[in-house]
Amino acid sequence: MKSYKETHAYTALRDGENLGFRSFLEQLTKNGELTRIKKEVSTEYEMAGVIEALGEKPVFFEKPKESSIPVVAGLVSSKELISWR
Repeated sequence: MKSYKETHAYTALRDGENLGFRSFLEQLTKNGELTRIKKEVSTEYEMAGVIEALGEKPVFFEKPKESSIPVVAGLVSSKELISWR
C-alpha cells in the first residue's frame, strides 16, 4: 500500500519538478482528491456551504451561476496538499 505522501499531488514536485496550476489540478484529479461539481451553484448562497460540507477539501465548481469562469477552492487547505518535502 502506498504511503500518504505517495498518493498526494505534491509527489509530482519531487526532484525539483515544477507543477503549474493546471498540472496541479490534474494531479489532484488523478489521485481522487479533487471533487468536481458539475451542477450550477450560486456563488452567493451555495458555494460556501459546499466547501464547508466537504471539510475544505479541494473542489472545482464547473458552472458558477454568477460567472462564466469556473471556481476552485480548498487548494491550500492542508500542508499535505502544498508541501513537497
